[in-house]
Amino acid sequence: MRTSILTAAALGALAVLPSAAAAAPPQCRTADLSAKVGNVQPGAGQRVATLSLRNTSGHTCRTGGYVGLQLETSSGRKLPTSTTRAGGPARTVTLRPGQRAVSTLQWTVIATGDEPANGPCEGTPSDLLVIPPNQTTQTGTPWRNGPVCDHGTFTITPLKKAR
Repeated sequence: MRTSILTAAALGALAVLPSAAAAAPPQCRTADLSAKVGNVQPGAGQRVATLSLRNTSGHTCRTGGYVGLQLETSSGRKLPTSTTRAGGPARTVTLRPGQRAVSTLQWTVIATGDEPANGPCEGTPSDLLVIPPNQTTQTGTPWRNGPVCDHGTFTITPLKKAR
């Protein structure tokens, strides 16, 4: 009798635990996301733009942190690309289908160091390859913003939910 009361109490306790449906959604995979660069703002040799990752899947997923970037020419040649992280702590972003996470990109268009002062500082990219956080493959988006000087260096912020 005592065992059945404890079993009933244990089962009752399980009924109030969060269900599996309340568990965190799966990590967004590269295939779940599309990338886009928009809202480019020029100023004093610098450029600032918004990088968006849109959930194009049919399910909710989560992401968060910093993206990886790679500039590429139309012939597929990889150009020098690096990132410097700025802007605070990374947070988890939950994206329902169609929702976006955004990061801010900043770069210079003025040659630095050993880059040529006459002509383009670096090769001219045609695409920006974006590696979502915790992924190893990339999604691409057209790059129509000319060369990225300082050897392709971007300053990036962590992803946050778009408004």
